[in-house]
Amino acid sequence: MYINLEETVTEFHNRAREAFFSLFRDFTSSIDTVDRRRDESVFRQHREQYVNQLQIELHQIAQETLSNKKAISNIGELSQSLNHYIDDYIHQFVLKVKAL
Repeated sequence: MYINLEETVTEFHNRAREAFFSLFRDFTSSIDTVDRRRDESVFRQHREQYVNQLQIELHQIAQETLSNKKAISNIGELSQSLNHYIDDYIHQFVLKVKAL
């Protein structure tokens, strides 16, 4: 069975972006009433909570993607790539939060 790696990575990115933006919207709503000058620790707690949740969701998406593609001969390479993409999404989330 031939499985296209590009299609698999695209599938992961589509689901990952959806999770990323959904959690970012939830995060911005959750800090709507937080005054960062007075409550920076509350802001940081919310950030950490959402970063952790994003990481969990992205790992679940990666696991589902990998389990659906067991026929791929270079599954190890795909797994490493997905882990790298997860790190990138987490980094982008933190940068987006810092920009608020």
